[in-house]
Amino acid sequence: MKIFIGDEFMCIKKVVMKHTKEVTYAKGYVYKCEEKGCITNIQKQKNHKWIKGDKVKKYFLKIK
Repeated sequence: MKIFIGDEFMCIKKVVMKHTKEVTYAKGYVYKCEEKGCITNIQKQKNHKWIKGDKVKKYFLKIK
């Protein structure tokens, strides 16, 4: 799945960073793309890049 500026995604499964164990996306929340290929996370980091489109589908539903 390609991610474009303005896209919105509903998180369907909590995302935890592997190394820090920090929750970066919480289930039930809507997140926006503010930089191509990225989904802005809980910490408001606009450049959180999602390289593999199949991973996006595992954690998000595209709503816009």
